[in-house]
Amino acid sequence: EVVLQQTEENSGKAATVLVLDTSGSMAYCAECGAEPEEDCEHNYVPVSGMLSKTGTYYYKYTNKNGQVRFGKAYYCDGQHKLKDVHPAGWFTTSGDDFFNHNPKTDSLAGQTMYVKSETPRTSRLDAAKVAAENFLKTSSGLTFNTDGTPAANQNSRNLGRYVSVVSFADKAKSVQSWVDVSNSDVYQGVLRNIKGLSAEGGTNLDAGLTYAEYLLNDNTVRGAVKNVIALTDGQPTYCLKKDCDDLWHLLRTKLTIGSTKYCVHGDGTECTDEIYNSTVDTATRVKNVPSKLYTVCFDAGETIDVPNSQKKISVSEYLRTKIATQPKAGEKFAYDA
Repeated sequence: EVVLQQTEENSGKAATVLVLDTSGSMAYCAECGAEPEEDCEHNYVPVSGMLSKTGTYYYKYTNKNGQVRFGKAYYCDGQHKLKDVHPAGWFTTSGDDFFNHNPKTDSLAGQTMYVKSETPRTSRLDAAKVAAENFLKTSSGLTFNTDGTPAANQNSRNLGRYVSVVSFADKAKSVQSWVDVSNSDVYQGVLRNIKGLSAEGGTNLDAGLTYAEYLLNDNTVRGAVKNVIALTDGQPTYCLKKDCDDLWHLLRTKLTIGSTKYCVHGDGTECTDEIYNSTVDTATRVKNVPSKLYTVCFDAGETIDVPNSQKKISVSEYLRTKIATQPKAGEKFAYDA
């Protein structure tokens, strides 16, 4: 809302860089953080109505580690030949399992039954794409049809609502250079580029912000009200360094932004002191452009070590206090997704 308020109050150009995390963990479940290969409750929906004897259903339980899990339910008519008969129903074990099927302890009578959802669960990256689309819709000032597509005859508005998009994982890249999304055909092109993002790699927020700084200094958006919205899902695990001359220089991954060449530092597993400080320094440069920098974080409870200290802080606190623009009195920003 703050970003949009600045855009609406400015009579000239407004420019926003969307800096989107596309690291591998952005493929995790947006609700519970389950990894792609892990099952979770967000893959299932409760059954309403009568159950079919031949249907495939699941029941919910909590394992010994306190995790919610789902098991397959079995229908049994209770007409056993070698065991006592019992009322028909659904059970946690198959009626054909002679040694383990116990109708008294395994009955699912009265419990909610589930089926697998027909639509895939929402990943963190899916949620980020939806958030980016919602931002684009409001920022563009376009009129939309009920199906979410822009209404006709909106290709020559040229209101100066500039947007660019940067994605980052091990490195960073420009997904979309500066364009005016107040024109419907341009808006749809940006949206297609965002929807085409996929998740893989580590987390180089430093690279994402460095690319944002480069874009903010482009002549296309000179004189505009400038903002950066960075969405990430955990601690930064890589950073950039110019003029790298250490022994590992030749082996490090390289990245060129504009005419500046960088080495990628870090191993993708933790936020070292170098990564912590480098990302803070880059965020400071972004804010000094000048621009406002807003951060939103999934998995905000993860902790990182504070350099030259025995303390730990959450990723949310790191982003809120070290990376983002600090709110003025009366302002309230959303930091956690």
